[in-house]
Amino acid sequence: MKRILTTLKEKWPEYLLEVLVITFGILGAFSLNAWKENSDIKDQVRKSLINMIAELEADSIQFSFQKTGSERTLANIRKVLDLLKSTSNNYPDSLE
Repeated sequence: MKRILTTLKEKWPEYLLEVLVITFGILGAFSLNAWKENSDIKDQVRKSLINMIAELEADSIQFSFQKTGSERTLANIRKVLDLLKSTSNNYPDSLE
């Protein structure tokens, strides 16, 4: 036991340095791992946002086509209603 204590008294700076190197190595590894995870999350968020933008643009185009079609249908319905409400009997051939 006395020999162990003597060795520790003589070599304590070396042991302390080794403990510090190991501690900083472990902390550095944890830091790098956290940085990589954050980078991966940012990449996933960026890809998700790009996909959402593309889907919103596609939806916007689809709604535009639907709006145009609905406007045409509404205009045709108004024409038919106007023809039906008119008092003249001059209906087009398609309505006879």
